[in-house]
Amino acid sequence: MNPIIFTIPGTNFSLHWYGVIMAVGIILAGMVAEWGVRQRGGNGENIWELLIWGVPFGIVGA
Repeated sequence: MNPIIFTIPGTNFSLHWYGVIMAVGIILAGMVAEWGVRQRGGNGENIWELLIWGVPFGIVGA
């Protein structure tokens, strides 16, 4: 399987499967976490605010 999904002609930009799978995983994890918080009567919006800060720092810290 080719790791590159597509490359924009004339640029150095290419989209890789790894990045797409990571983005989908993060979004799905946020949706499941938000659903769980709302089931317990909490504010699910806090999950997205946490992800906005947590994901970049987690990637840099890894």
